[in-house]
Amino acid sequence: MVKQASVSARVLHLVLALVTVLTVGASIRTAAPPAQAASLPCDGPNPSPPAATPHKPDNGYSRTAADQNTPITPDEALARGRDWIDAGLNYCQSGGYPDRHGTTYRTDCSGFVTMAWQSDPPGYTAWTSMYAIADPIGWGELQPGDAVHNSGHIELVETVSPSQVTTLGFGHTPPEREVYSWASLMLAYDEPIRYKKMQIVSDQMVLDWLRTHVQKPVAHIQPDNGRSLVNLDTIFWADDTPFHQTVTLPEAPTVQVEIWATPTEFRWDFGDRRPDSKRTTTDGGAPYPNDTITHTYAATSPKGQPFRPKVDVTWGHIQWQIVGQNQRQDVATTFTLNGAGTPLTVLELRDVLSSPDK
Repeated sequence: MVKQASVSARVLHLVLALVTVLTVGASIRTAAPPAQAASLPCDGPNPSPPAATPHKPDNGYSRTAADQNTPITPDEALARGRDWIDAGLNYCQSGGYPDRHGTTYRTDCSGFVTMAWQSDPPGYTAWTSMYAIADPIGWGELQPGDAVHNSGHIELVETVSPSQVTTLGFGHTPPEREVYSWASLMLAYDEPIRYKKMQIVSDQMVLDWLRTHVQKPVAHIQPDNGRSLVNLDTIFWADDTPFHQTVTLPEAPTVQVEIWATPTEFRWDFGDRRPDSKRTTTDGGAPYPNDTITHTYAATSPKGQPFRPKVDVTWGHIQWQIVGQNQRQDVATTFTLNGAGTPLTVLELRDVLSSPDK
């Protein structure tokens, strides 16, 4: 009788333990999207990869197979992620599929994100080894190219807006875009992470900013009344102040960027179409009395058709640095802004002689 009671108690204990496990498991599943499960079977074989890349390079994508584990921009990571989304692959933890350069990654959620970042194949795992290549960030820092994850699932962030976040997810077949409100995103995932080598600010972003924010090239003229005289040294100068500001770029709103740039070349066109009417200098000159750039007009401008001298300015020595980081990035590219012509009427001075009797 005692033995039977002991067995009954043991059975009851096991039943209660099973109910507890099922209850806890149900609450976890309601708080997060379907997790990456180790026992999930493959959904079928994946198609053979195309001979060429899945689709044409986009979003400034310029990487090669040799770029593995090197800094990558969000646009480049998203271009790689969209390859697998567009291919409509089958989810399979024991399977693999190549990126556009032939490197094979695991066809599950963490293999997908590893592939998008072009880190080590076949892929890190969502909750453990992913921290070897990514760091936690705050929700307010979340940007495209980052990832969100919980203990069993990870997705690549595609777009971020004040109202919602879209992700590229490979937790099922086929992989697809997911749309989250901020509330549902923070409920579903424990934290966002950023690839350690994610270049959230790119050289191109800095160049685009500079093109619209450095001073416009203007040919200043002395005399400054829009008139000059034949055979008179007309003085020209342009603003050559270097650019140095701390700014927030539209594509990277969660960081501040310090930018340096210098005007390095001034190409002058004095407008009178003579052999000496064009000149290149390394600075913008200065107004009188420190003038260094002058031009002598040999003929008057046609009546009603003033000359239009102008200057085009090339900017170089461009550097940028994310505030809080110690390394400045050098931009090898230069850019040139073309100036508009400044109307200049050139006149001839004529002597008017008095009569001898006066």
